[in-house]
Amino acid sequence: MKTNKDEDSINYDIKFEDVVEIHTQHPNTFYIPSDEEREKVKVGQHIKVMSKVERFWTEVIDIIKDDQGIKQYVCIVDNILVLNDEINVGSIVPVMPWNIMDIRTIENNE
Repeated sequence: MKTNKDEDSINYDIKFEDVVEIHTQHPNTFYIPSDEEREKVKVGQHIKVMSKVERFWTEVIDIIKDDQGIKQYVCIVDNILVLNDEINVGSIVPVMPWNIMDIRTIENNE
């Protein structure tokens, strides 16, 4: 699923959970990909994120770096959401590496 990813279409109001912090608090029960894996995500891969109310998959459609070199993944929501009124399938959202709770490998996406 691809879409126009101009700056105006990105929903910057949505905030995702810092899954690194959650993993730090619950390392034996809340697993996440390594820092290296979360930094190596590529356009076309699917990543799972978590809002306050729901976990869901997104597809990476662009990668932006700020002046300090911090990556931001521009993603399109790839699930129909049940509990989230702010976004739904097709919404374009910004995802930071510390928001990524799971990654589908390229091989699994095909």
